[in-house]
Amino acid sequence: MNRRWLTLCISVLGLFVAGISQGISDARADDICKNGAMVPDEYCRFFIHYGPEAPGKLDIRISDALKIPDQDAAKTRAIGLIISISKYPLLHADIPAAAVDGQRMADFLINGQKFDEVILLKDQDASLDNINYFLKEYLPARGMMFDKKARLLIAYSGHGRFGTQNGNSDKAPAFVLSNATDIDGSKGMYEMPALNAQLNILAKRYFHILTLVNACFGSGLFGMTDGAGNSNAYSKPGAYAIAAGDDKTEVYSLEKDKGSVFFDTLIKGVADGIADERFGKSYMVKIDGKKEYYAGITRTLSLFIYVNDQYIKINEKLDEEGKGIHLSDAWIGATENPAGPGGFFFINDPAVSHLDKKTQLSAGNADEFTNVDKTAYSIKEPPTAPDEPKNKDIIPIEIPYGPVSAIPNRPDIRIFKTPDIYPISGHDISSNDGEIDWKLFQEKSPARFVYVRVVGWRGPDSSFKAHWKQLADSKFDRGGYFKFDFCRTPEAQLETAKSLLPEDPKMLPPGILLVNPEGEDTTQLACFKKSGMVNARNDILRFAALIYKNYHKIPIFYGNHNNLSHFMDSRFDQYMVWMGYWGQAGVKLEGRNPWTLWQYSGNEKVPGIGHSTESEVFFGTEEQYAQFKAGENNVALAAVN
Repeated sequence: MNRRWLTLCISVLGLFVAGISQGISDARADDICKNGAMVPDEYCRFFIHYGPEAPGKLDIRISDALKIPDQDAAKTRAIGLIISISKYPLLHADIPAAAVDGQRMADFLINGQKFDEVILLKDQDASLDNINYFLKEYLPARGMMFDKKARLLIAYSGHGRFGTQNGNSDKAPAFVLSNATDIDGSKGMYEMPALNAQLNILAKRYFHILTLVNACFGSGLFGMTDGAGNSNAYSKPGAYAIAAGDDKTEVYSLEKDKGSVFFDTLIKGVADGIADERFGKSYMVKIDGKKEYYAGITRTLSLFIYVNDQYIKINEKLDEEGKGIHLSDAWIGATENPAGPGGFFFINDPAVSHLDKKTQLSAGNADEFTNVDKTAYSIKEPPTAPDEPKNKDIIPIEIPYGPVSAIPNRPDIRIFKTPDIYPISGHDISSNDGEIDWKLFQEKSPARFVYVRVVGWRGPDSSFKAHWKQLADSKFDRGGYFKFDFCRTPEAQLETAKSLLPEDPKMLPPGILLVNPEGEDTTQLACFKKSGMVNARNDILRFAALIYKNYHKIPIFYGNHNNLSHFMDSRFDQYMVWMGYWGQAGVKLEGRNPWTLWQYSGNEKVPGIGHSTESEVFFGTEEQYAQFKAGENNVALAAVN
């Protein structure tokens, strides 16, 4: 074997690209394929899937991310370009895994991700001319048709060439095409820097572009980029690439009748909803506190971390088996200059994501939520269409667009989306947060509001006065909350509140924190048991009424979902809900009172405060936030009643 071949990858590459603009909308009649694709005849056969131009209503996760309020699917397009090269007749170095990758990626994009267009170029059809047509003519023009709302993913699986620039040689890293004759030559090579340049052009025409490179030496794709974005910020535009290995190392397919390690890992992580632990079940619907429906997304950076975590496990197994090979770390980087603020996302539906018949009945004889895809996708089984509802008179339920906490006219159906979808956010702080760098916090935080603990079970919070004074001169709206004390009368607690928190018409509605004392505090538990649940609830309601009378704003009850469920009944519906739910267990709060504030995490890294900051989002719009600050009613319940 020619030693030069040792620098050629014997595995697989996954790649996603975009192009330049030409007038597709002006295509001649004979340049429209039977399936509707607007390309000359010779390119029609490469479209293995082409969906309708007016495909109906968008999945709510996509319309939220792309900010398409009417959910009109015709305003965006998901396009995939797959380049799969398994045959190298002149180099005598075929890659069976590349053919598997190409087919599996096509199935994944069409059936799993519901892409509108999928183009497959394989083997001899993946010629330089064909690749350039799609990258430089079709894809740029197609992206321009959707006002930068289209999403692009391009996958390549094939050999990669090592690049050298050592003074004696100036050989660019390249993707090796099927007609290549010499690994050191120029024929049959698509240079990685050329792709990087084209991705930068395409990034100006698409909302998201993701380039997945599972080739030996695939990180040769990356160039110099100014600025820094966040590839997990999926509701913001951006173009990124993930390479299966570095620019000096080979990548592998461990079983030749299967696909590459990279694509196998990637597809499984998304399809099973396990690659993004935080957002994998980020769209949660709760019906009357009993039944749950999940759907989720997988973000770029989370997927990258997942792939590397799996590589570690695979390497440990390879070492145990004495295979003598080692997977290098995957790489990630921006492919536009300067780097965009966001990154690509996939949709995923874990196995528990579909409503059973009992849940449909509890939802009021409603079908599944019609704007979240219902078709299950498995990497092992062919897609199966959902059963048609027997009752044709069933009224479908739709998850509303944008920041919401319940469904109109169905306040019992609570909605939790990803925190990114809720534009108004804040934090709550106490002495537990230690010293705060207020200057840094003000400069770096996008938060709109901050709540401060006024008093706890052990008396006034030692940091309250300092925090309250700092907030008075800050950009943040401020509010205070009181921890309900089962050992003191509501009237005594009011006097303490009045002595610590002066009335201020500009402050947010006062909060009342409810905590079940069992397992928390023996003194409080003894007082609670002495009074009993009935009297405790009455005292809590009386304290809320006194707070409202003194501060002239409807209070908001704060607690994790278990504590709120423990104490609140229908009499509490006149008051707002500040729910703590971190996504680790089912929400137990029953009834018809949707959340106004949602504490989605207690471990956020916030500049100026620290790594374990409690963080909230507000359920609604700017107009509703103004109503919330006025404190005249239960704004979240009023929004859906």
